[in-house]
Amino acid sequence: TITRWAQSMTKGGLKINQLNFSPTTKIALTSAIYFKGKWIYTFQKAQPGYFRTPNGDVRVPMMNMKRKFKWGKLENYAEWAAMPYESEDSLIIVLPNEGQSIDDVISKMDGSTLSGIISSSDSDSYNADVNITLPKFKMESTTNLVEPLQRVSLKIFSQ
Repeated sequence: TITRWAQSMTKGGLKINQLNFSPTTKIALTSAIYFKGKWIYTFQKAQPGYFRTPNGDVRVPMMNMKRKFKWGKLENYAEWAAMPYESEDSLIIVLPNEGQSIDDVISKMDGSTLSGIISSSDSDSYNADVNITLPKFKMESTTNLVEPLQRVSLKIFSQ
């Protein structure tokens, strides 16, 4: 029942191994989190274009959108824009300035830089007309949450 429900609610995106529960089980905790972000603003239909990689340009479907976004500069090496989801979360895109590689940008960023971007994207920071062109993409990640959940449950039950 739990497996069918999870697959139904996530359109097959969340896969839970078949588990056997006793009839007296009142709660089941799965080590899974599912997030399917839906943009507040929609992209134009993807068109063929070129995406620049360290190994040269690659022809891929590119999606484009131009509108006001939260935006900022990282000193003289990059710019960022926050693209909001309906969930009030945002995808933050960092674009290296001309002549800067992504490795250069990463080496210059630290925790305080990231905190500054996140707090700016959550505040009434500067909005600018931004033209965003990205390759069409899908992100998927798997993380084992058993150990962190065990630590949390130990703290809860030891109090």
